[in-house]
Amino acid sequence: MTNNNLRNFIFNQPNNLNSFKITSKKCALNIKNFVFNQSAGSASKIIQNTISVDMFSQWESFVTDIVGELSKDGIDTTGWELDHLAYRVESMEEYSTVCNSLINSIDGKQPLGICLGVVQIGGRPISTIHLINPLVHPLGYTISCIEIPSPKEGSHYASGFEHAEFVIGPSMGVPTEIPEEYLGTEKPVLEQFIQKYPELTFDTRAIDKELNADVSKSYTRIINGKETKMSAKFHLRPLYTVVAFENILAQNKH
Repeated sequence: MTNNNLRNFIFNQPNNLNSFKITSKKCALNIKNFVFNQSAGSASKIIQNTISVDMFSQWESFVTDIVGELSKDGIDTTGWELDHLAYRVESMEEYSTVCNSLINSIDGKQPLGICLGVVQIGGRPISTIHLINPLVHPLGYTISCIEIPSPKEGSHYASGFEHAEFVIGPSMGVPTEIPEEYLGTEKPVLEQFIQKYPELTFDTRAIDKELNADVSKSYTRIINGKETKMSAKFHLRPLYTVVAFENILAQNKH
């Protein structure tokens, strides 16, 4: 799939969350009064200036902390795409609220994003929201997607950003286009990546995934005097490419 075809596919998709029947009307994000413009990074400005006390108030410092910890470990992420951030929620009500706030038009204003897909993993929905205007970080990263997992039964996660995911494929000689033989081909490349850092320990539990395999490195950060976990993940292709590929696979089955 070429980049142009991928872009056309993404932006011609309906807001799939509508069919998921998210019904919560409560808005966790105070986006009713924002003025949306088409300039690059406008989502960043909205999040910083208009939504300063809610879920996205920490996105910039989260990325700064992640990149800083990776740099200490000798992992230079300069030039890598940071394709998405994952935001954890505490309840299904909050999951519905956050997703609705990102994809719905409020007071006639353009929504912040569109839903690329909702996948079921372990019996729970995980939504991928493509931001119409990306987040632009001062360090040079442009973040185009927010991943929102619904809470896992029996596990508690405080609301907040959980991981940042970097695309290492181009730096490892992997083309951005998805070949027909894509499934199950990622593990050897990820193994080559972690071998570049023999002194570090990576979480490799997801390295055997047939689609969108990854490896990760965990860290801790202090927020309001409390220690919280965060992680950096590394995969070969951007999440929006993977979701588009999943959607095409699903369509081809029908």
